[in-house]
Amino acid sequence: MIGNMLFISEECVYEELDDLIIILNFSKGNYHELNLTASRIFKIIQNSNPTLSQLNSKLREIYEDDKSIEDQVSQLIEKLVERKILVFKKPWRCEESFSFSRDFMPFF
Repeated sequence: MIGNMLFISEECVYEELDDLIIILNFSKGNYHELNLTASRIFKIIQNSNPTLSQLNSKLREIYEDDKSIEDQVSQLIEKLVERKILVFKKPWRCEESFSFSRDFMPFF
């Protein structure tokens, strides 16, 4: 899912409990508990909807450029996507051919 952004599924609700996050997936009826590290990753996704590459870059900053974390992050993300906790979405882009008519832009 290169270039796609990570989002928390609309089928989930979650609550922070101390340093952990508890997630309920309504469509599956399953509860999930994230440990401290997974909770930090979840919060980054919640706050910025990064691509997997952006997430790995951010985590390398936090964990002092530890490149071994990328494999672990990929495995976690894969599990959370399989469990329908996270989803990948294409970023929204404005098409170059799109233009406004002057009639609809009275402020310009």
